Amino acid sequence: MTLKLLAEVHHVKLEDQVMKAALGMNGSGRYGAQCGLVEGMIMFLGIWGDLKGYSYGRIQMICNLYAEKFEKTFGSLTCGRLRPEAEATAEDPAHACRELKVKALLMDLAFLDIIEAIVGF
Repeated sequence: MTLKLLAEVHHVKLEDQVMKAALGMNGSGRYGAQCGLVEGMIMFLGIWGDLKGYSYGRIQMICNLYAEKFEKTFGSLTCGRLRPEAEATAEDPAHACRELKVKALLMDLAFLDIIEAIVGF
């Protein structure tokens, strides 16, 4: 969801294969591992950074800054810690983090604006 929304906002075309690769980005297939909100932004940063001509090292630095910001803002990068009440077998586990999704997406958009403005990429 994050990857697709950010791509739409920034007018980035995503290939079908990228979307298929992202299917398990919900805590590693609901395993409770890295949050799909983080994974989606990290994937987007790689695509976005490449389109802007950023070097591999610069993209890694931006991803690192983002991961640090996400963890400081929300307390963790892992799905199981961010929403422990949402069991992997829940009927609608995505519903359990609706508020987190909105806050994370707003943070993502602001983060992208700040990276462009401050660093002058």
